[in-house]
Amino acid sequence: MHRKRHLTLPTHETSLLLERSFWDTIDTLANRDNKSWQSWVRDILVDKPADIGRATWIRTTAHNHVKKLANV
Repeated sequence: MHRKRHLTLPTHETSLLLERSFWDTIDTLANRDNKSWQSWVRDILVDKPADIGRATWIRTTAHNHVKKLANV
């Protein structure tokens, strides 16, 4: 099941549609860093390559953070 959230970026407002499990992961990662999910996502989007979609980048980055925390 997907869930939509709204995010204000420096240049515009946007919506993000991700699977609930990714939102749960993002919330957990943001809380670990004492950030809101919005702040965490804005921070990771700074390094997003132009040829990768926003949702793909967020999923990949969240996945990589979890792998790093699990020492995998």
